[in-house]
This record gives sequence, C-alpha cells and structure tokens, in this order.
Amino acid sequence: MLRKKISAAALAALLVLEGSFAFVPAQAVREEETDPPLLWDDDVCPRGDVVRDDVLLAEDARLILRASVDLETFSPETALLADVDNDGAVTASDARFVLRMSVSLEPLFSHVPGPPATIEAAQVCLVCGKELAPKLPDPYQYTKNGFRIEEKDGITYIDGVMVVNKTYSLPASYAPGDLHQDCYDAFYRMAAAARRQGLSLYIASGYRSYALQQSLFTRYCNRDGVAAAERYSARPGFSEHQSGYAIDLNSITNSFANTSEGRWVAAHCWEYGFILRYPKGKEWATGYMYEPWHIRYVGTDLSLTLRDNGLTLEEYFGITSIYPWDL
Repeated sequence: MLRKKISAAALAALLVLEGSFAFVPAQAVREEETDPPLLWDDDVCPRGDVVRDDVLLAEDARLILRASVDLETFSPETALLADVDNDGAVTASDARFVLRMSVSLEPLFSHVPGPPATIEAAQVCLVCGKELAPKLPDPYQYTKNGFRIEEKDGITYIDGVMVVNKTYSLPASYAPGDLHQDCYDAFYRMAAAARRQGLSLYIASGYRSYALQQSLFTRYCNRDGVAAAERYSARPGFSEHQSGYAIDLNSITNSFANTSEGRWVAAHCWEYGFILRYPKGKEWATGYMYEPWHIRYVGTDLSLTLRDNGLTLEEYFGITSIYPWDL
C-alpha cells in the first residue's frame, strides 16, 4: 500500500500530539488551565469523537492526525466521525479543528458561515446509534476542476500556487521589489545549463511594480489602442510580472521562438520549474497572445504536470482569464 508523504508540519504536529501535549499556537493557549473537557448533548454523537467517549480531547485529534498520514486505520463509520470539515477526507485540518474545539479555542461548528440546519444532520452513528452532530460546512471555494481557492491579503492562491491573470489580480500594495529567490535560483540553474550548450539566456524583464505596469499599459494603449494592447499587456494589478515569478527572456519578439535559445527554453524550461506561460494557440485560455519569451516559475512538480499534459495554468486548474468588467 502506498503511504502518503508526511509533510514537515504534519510530522511536527504528530510528534507533539504523540507526546500528549496539546498542539496549539503558544499565543493562543488559554490562561485558564482548569476548563473541563467539551461535553456534548447526550442525544448527539460529536463529530471528531473517534474515541467515542462523548467528549472532545487531544486524544481524538491525535488519532485523526495519525489517520491523515496512514499511521492509523479507521473503519468507515469512524472516518465519518473524523471528517469534521466535510471535505470527504480525513486530514490534518480535521485534527486541528478537534484539538482547538477541545480546549474551546474554536467555537463548535460556528467558525464558518451557514446554519447547521442546512447541513446533513440526520445521519446516525453506526456504532452508538446516536444522531451525528452536523458537519462543518466547507469554508473554501473550488475551481471547476476541484482545486481549492484561497485568498490571503488580496492575493489568490489555487492549490497553493499564486495565480495572476485577467480574472485574479494583485493589490497595488503587493510589492516584493524583485523576483522571488526561488525563481531567481531556478533561472540561474537554467541559464547555467544553457550556457553549457553554448547558449545565452538573460532576463530582459523581471519584476515590475504596479506603477510601472500602469505606465507601460497606458503607453501601449495610446500606441496600439486598448483592444490590441490587452492581447499582449496586462492592466495594472493583473500582470504576472508584479508577482515576482515571471520573466521575459532575451528578445521580446516572436522571433525568439526560432532562435537556438528559444527552442532550448521551450524544450527544457520545465526541468527547472518554469512554464511557457502564454503558448501558441492558447489565447482563448490565457487571455494573451503567444509569447515565447515569457516564462513563469511554478515549481518542478507542477511544471512537469503541465508539460506532460500540454496544459496552461488556466486549463489545469479549471479557471478563466477574463477581466471582471468583460463578463
């Protein structure tokens, strides 16, 4: 049987719980250490109570966390109890909810909107025969391909990947000031590999601030008209260059595709975690015309997946790239 890869965070949490300590942030620990365990109505079997003692304790969270990394096997009915957040899987998130609720750091099923009456509440525990407590509604949105969408400080992440296109923008205040270090490091590894083949790759354009993108977009609109400019230039706040993960290479013209460097980049950039962000024939998906010089750092796992399947970020995640006012 294949085992899940245990993340550093999950392993740390597991070690803490295995040591019988409550795994909660230090700043969140309650001053009152004498609070009784969280008790439930006698007629209701609590979600998360995998020990089935009618209270939520750290032991419940510990067992759920072990099950989330395949160190514990639950029966179907126990897995139903353990799936507190109603996402169809037993994960570390369920363990976190149970642990926080057990010490009253999380209100019972009320940290996300939606009245419990709208959730399935008529299920019965197959072991004790009691009615199951209502499940937590899922607080997240998902793409049409099932990837979780999260927004933090006005920045959109899909499956943990920062996404910037005509649908998902960045706030004007987001300003890393330069390319992110992991993007830089990957570029220099790629450039070194190209150099060993007698090729020269250099950054023609990397990070751009909101203000600089505004100036460039205005200039292009004045020169070519808004409709034409929007095929190759982003409005301020919608440019990948502001993210610090996008690079324009060498010559910013379509002729780059026919150079030795352009052909090498198209064939090998995925090996270093980059993708050709706006490939030929995909303007309907990306919102931008073919740009053989524009690469985006996404990490090697995702770049390999996209390359093997011939997909853009939009196609893979199942998202649009359309300005909100064009809908």
